[in-house]
This record gives sequence, structure tokens and C-alpha cells, in this order.
Amino acid sequence: MSPKARSNADELEPLLVQWELALKELAFFKLSPLIEKVLEIQRRHSPASELPCLRQLAIAELWELIDQTFTLPADFEATAKRTIEAQIKRFKRSRDRRSSTEKKLKELGEDVNLPLPSKELEYQEMQAILDLALQRLSREEARTLEMIYGFGDKNTLTPSAIAKLENVSLQTIRNRERRAYRRLRRDERVRSLVS
Repeated sequence: MSPKARSNADELEPLLVQWELALKELAFFKLSPLIEKVLEIQRRHSPASELPCLRQLAIAELWELIDQTFTLPADFEATAKRTIEAQIKRFKRSRDRRSSTEKKLKELGEDVNLPLPSKELEYQEMQAILDLALQRLSREEARTLEMIYGFGDKNTLTPSAIAKLENVSLQTIRNRERRAYRRLRRDERVRSLVS
């Protein structure tokens, strides 16, 4: 590992520990009413003098369970690194393809001495048509397409990532996408962009 990579890893580790602790504390906060429910039952079967001790025991047990459950896997850092690197590579490939296409169009325009149409005006017109078309979709359909294709300067996500994010099945995301495509195909302005 290079000195710079080691330095980055050293800086990242405390941050991951803080996030892990914050997640554990949130889980504890959410699950702490369970302690009172258990103690409510124990109030009927135990003397009042034992209740503070039982509460401390319940708190310690809950924290121990959360601590065991919410531990980041050992390979988390390597998995995160691979995922981030893959996303960066996809972005660079996409940028390079766009750049290559723009270069070829420019060369083609110079060969025939024709000025190329204003890319910015074309982009604005396409964006306006797309915005109108998305407004005609349901909120879920529009949001799904926005996340899949990165509309509005958002990062692109896979359908399975969207399903996890929205806590729905992959099939639900696929169905939204299909319904949105059907509606968009019926929109004459969108069809004019494709033709």
C-alpha cells in the first residue's frame, strides 16, 4: 500500500467508526421502548427493588445485541473501494465516448464546411421536452426514470439499487419503468426527439 493510500485509509477509518457508532445509537434509540415493555411484565413478577438492576441488565443486553449485529464486515472497505472505482471508470468511459463523438461531428462539419447547430439550444429544447414529458408521468415513474438515467444532474442508479433505496421489489421498479416508457412513446414531442 502506498503512503498516500495508507494515509487515506488512516483518515477514513475513524470516520467509518463514527458512522458505525451513530448507526448503533440510532438502532438503540429506536429499540429502547422494548426495554420498557419487558420491564412492564417484570413489574408484576419482581420486587420493585430489583427493577433498576433489571433495567440496567436489559440495556446492556440490547446494546450487546446491537453491537454484534451492526458491525461492518471486514471486507467493507475493499468492497466500497471497488464500487467507487467502478463508478468512476463508468463515468470516464461515458465522458470519453461523448468527447470522441463530439470530435467526429466537429471533423465532419469541417470537412463539408457547414456550421454545426448550436448544441446548447438543442440541449435546452430537448430538456424542455423531456421535462414536460416527465411531468405527465406519475411521481414514482418520473423519479424512477430520473434515477436510472441521471436526469437533473443526478447520479445514475441501477434498478436494483433503486429498489433497495425505495424499499420496494425489483419487479416494482421494472413495472414503473415499463409504464413510463409506454406513456413516453405516446407523447408526440418525445417521438420527434427519437426520429
